[in-house]
Amino acid sequence: MEEKTENEKFLHIQELAEKGNAKAQNNLGCYYATDNDFVEVNIETAISWWERASKQGDGMAKVNLAMQYLQGAGVDTDYDKAYDLLLAAVELIDKREEKAYAYLNLGTTAALLGYVNDQIRAYLQAAKYGDTRANLYLSLLLAPSSNEPKAEFWEKAKEENPLGVQVVEAISMSVGLLRGYPRDLEKAKELLLDAALKGNKQAAEKYFVLFGIQPDTTQEDVDTFLKILPYTSNYIAGRMYAALSGKYTCGINVPIDLEKAYNFAYEGFKCKNLAASSMVLSYYYDHYQSMDEETKKEADNMIREIWDVIKNDIDSLLSSEYLGLFLIYAECFRIGKYGLSPDYPLSRKLYGYSEICHLKTKEVFMNTSIGKQIKAKQSFKNRLIMYFGLYFQGKKIRNGLKQLNKLEKNGSK
Repeated sequence: MEEKTENEKFLHIQELAEKGNAKAQNNLGCYYATDNDFVEVNIETAISWWERASKQGDGMAKVNLAMQYLQGAGVDTDYDKAYDLLLAAVELIDKREEKAYAYLNLGTTAALLGYVNDQIRAYLQAAKYGDTRANLYLSLLLAPSSNEPKAEFWEKAKEENPLGVQVVEAISMSVGLLRGYPRDLEKAKELLLDAALKGNKQAAEKYFVLFGIQPDTTQEDVDTFLKILPYTSNYIAGRMYAALSGKYTCGINVPIDLEKAYNFAYEGFKCKNLAASSMVLSYYYDHYQSMDEETKKEADNMIREIWDVIKNDIDSLLSSEYLGLFLIYAECFRIGKYGLSPDYPLSRKLYGYSEICHLKTKEVFMNTSIGKQIKAKQSFKNRLIMYFGLYFQGKKIRNGLKQLNKLEKNGSK
């Protein structure tokens, strides 16, 4: 019998789900919760399918719903509801690995609610069903003192999940958390990088948190970051791509490379990072006139798409990284570009926001090691170079407001 294509599998699942098959409903919910080629990500739709499957007694649908209540994704955070769902799920699930996963999350939820005994029982069950993280958690949870792992479970954890133990050791060394692991940032960095290069997601993300893009990051460091970026979440990857784009735009400890900066920004945009999206917007805005018609259409669609994402939450974006984003939309709404209708009050508000971001950019730059060095040198040439970009952005804001005033006066005559 010929094997079904991925598209045929999806259509089959969709058909079964619509006919009321609980397992298919759970699987269809998973499609809506993750990036794929068949449906747009829509967490509300995913939740509705999981709820239908859950009502029919599907254990994994209950687990998936519980994870949403734990994370506050598409629903309000509710640890009690997540706990009840997981408690029911572990009784319904038969598959060993799924049962272990459900028990592990039940233990985590119990911890959030302060149910320590239930947390221990759940982790013991997760270990029994083969989850390699459970013994690691138990070794720390059942420690005879707050900073010494329980030997029995620690040794099991080392056998079952050596990379997991290595990550805990590295994190402990970064802050001096566990007895026997004194603070040693260089060793922590080495252990995290080793685990990250072996595909450990927690190690990769912790590596970026502790040793992310800095003004003194070298080209060699960048090459290392790019090797472990595939093992991080979209959120972390987006932040790193945005930082790399900024680094190559300004030439901070690496050669200026605008093509590379744009490519990094575009990767960040694909990860739905707004700072990276702002950089791509700036590129499209500056090069719009020289684009062919097809690229212009792509730019128009992207500019409107990003506005739809941020328009209801712009007050939360008042930081230095969004200066370009506010400035571009302020000018778009001033003259009505890219399919956005003129809106003078909104344009004025966005210019105001861009000015706040402009001042924050100045402050952030002066607090970097390079900014401090330039300030300390008291060199007129260096100060001129440093302030030129900031002055240019400030001038754009002032000119935009002047043009806006003229348009409003002409409109009122």
